[in-house]
Formats: sequence, structure tokens, C-alpha cells
Amino acid sequence: MDIWDDFFGTGGGRRRPSLKDWKEPLHKMQKGKCMYCGVKIREGDGEVDHKNRAFSRGGKETPKNMQLLCAPCNRRKGDLTDAQFRKRFAAILPATLPPARPIPLAKFEAIAKGVAERKAKAAKKRRERDPFGF
Repeated sequence: MDIWDDFFGTGGGRRRPSLKDWKEPLHKMQKGKCMYCGVKIREGDGEVDHKNRAFSRGGKETPKNMQLLCAPCNRRKGDLTDAQFRKRFAAILPATLPPARPIPLAKFEAIAKGVAERKAKAAKKRRERDPFGF
């Protein structure tokens, strides 16, 4: 123990297990494809993602809660749950996963732009109806 540990503690909270350990089994289970766009992921590449609940939000590191995604899909998904992501992009995500062909990035961007526009319109309507201008 050093002075740092005396002052701040040893950090006895939950420690995150290494996600590298998940890559190989997930790669085999998903047959080397991204769960959203179906792009082929080389072994050792790809990013491990939590489907339903992130580790930081109390999610478990279980096979049912883990998936392997390509980097663009993982960035697109962000902190959304799997259900939220699928609801937002339901128009282009196939019912069976992974899809036979990769989904072009332009389709994701068009849907995301439409969602943003709908949210902006709804916010504008709420502001117009608010008598106090909030």
C-alpha cells in the first residue's frame, strides 16, 4: 500500500473483465459476421458490445448480453440497447441476423437524419404550445 491508496482507497469497486476474452467465442458463434450489417469481421478484429445493458449500468458479462460488431455499427449503436437500436433502424435491419448482404452506411444515415428531424419538429411543437416559453 502506498500513500495514493491511503488517500483514495484501493478502488475496491467492481472491476471490468477484459473484453478481449469474448472476441474469439463470439466470432465463432456469429460465424465472423457483424450482428447488424453482416459485414465479415476478421478474427481478432471487431468490437465487443453489450446488447441490453452496458457494464457501466450494471449489465452482466454473459453470452446472452454480448455481441461482436464492426466498428461503424458499434459507433452507430452508441449507448442504445439492442431493442432501441433495432427500433430506430427497423426499416433496414433484416428480421434474421446477420443479414446476407451488408447494409450501406447511407441507409443508416438517412434514417438517423429522419429521426433527428422528427425529434426537432416535436420539440418545436412542444415549445409553441408551452405558455411559459420553456
